[in-house]
Amino acid sequence: MMVMETIKRVLKENVFDEAVMVSEPKEGAVPVNIMVGRFQPFTIGHLECLKQAAQKTGRKTMVFVSKGSPDPKKNKPIYGDVQDEMISRIKNGYSDIIADIVYGNGAAIDINVARARLNGYEPISWVTGKDHETAYRNMVKIYGEQLKLRPDFEVTILDRDPDSDDVTGVSATKVREAILNGNKKEFLRMVPAELHDMYDAFREILISK
Repeated sequence: MMVMETIKRVLKENVFDEAVMVSEPKEGAVPVNIMVGRFQPFTIGHLECLKQAAQKTGRKTMVFVSKGSPDPKKNKPIYGDVQDEMISRIKNGYSDIIADIVYGNGAAIDINVARARLNGYEPISWVTGKDHETAYRNMVKIYGEQLKLRPDFEVTILDRDPDSDDVTGVSATKVREAILNGNKKEFLRMVPAELHDMYDAFREILISK
């Protein structure tokens, strides 16, 4: 019980149900990494993580995005058509490192694994920053056998430094702050080129909160 409560606290969301969704591995499935996040919005920091994942594992990543909401309490302000457009652009622009992008259910490993298998993939690695390493490893340890994960399934740690001035320090929080401050130059520096002309769309949503 103590381990489970620790995992929930670290992730700051209740991602566990009493019933775990168990799915079957499929023959011929494409091996992928999985990565979860809010991506509010997608940044060059996220892109750097995906590049690192490809370099470290030799595989593409299936990305699970939390669905945005107009409810300010959920702190996921980019939603609806704007979020759909953002995801579409990133998916199409980086198909060399991204296997797929879908709306996910936070860090619920059972649902994410089932969704990956439904789409013809088999998760081989969960990529994350150092901050979630312990929680993710514990989830794999607890649920790995039940979810029929491969014996070589691993948690791959990416190099991130939120205090850095380089690409590894770019965060969605900093991007939203730039947008709210009307600093378009800083916004353009921190997001992929595919999203540069979405500044006004993002700003319209954020200032309406």
